[in-house]
Amino acid sequence: MESFLQQIQYLLNNPKLGKVLDDGHKYIWETAKEFVEDYFSFWEEKTVAKHLRELEEKGLIISRQPFVSEWNRTKFYRINYENLELCLEVSKVHKHTPSEVDEDTPSLNESICT
Repeated sequence: MESFLQQIQYLLNNPKLGKVLDDGHKYIWETAKEFVEDYFSFWEEKTVAKHLRELEEKGLIISRQPFVSEWNRTKFYRINYENLELCLEVSKVHKHTPSEVDEDTPSLNESICT
């Protein structure tokens, strides 16, 4: 799933791609099929869809459908940097012994980060 986050980060950093939505955040839009065709040809479409869904459920990416209609169900994605940062902090904490962890260490459900 790290490869998905890296790809989304790459796409978000490309000034020619993405769109800033009404919440002020830049999003990219790709279907699972487009992700396979453009970036992950070694995976099946259902695998890509599963990874996107898992990242969404874990709160590591945020999706929106700002233009929902019968003919347009495009999903827009962005990285939830706040949760990603907490995951990185949790990861650092787990590398230390319990005596090295202080009370100010953020607590986060480990399942979000794995």
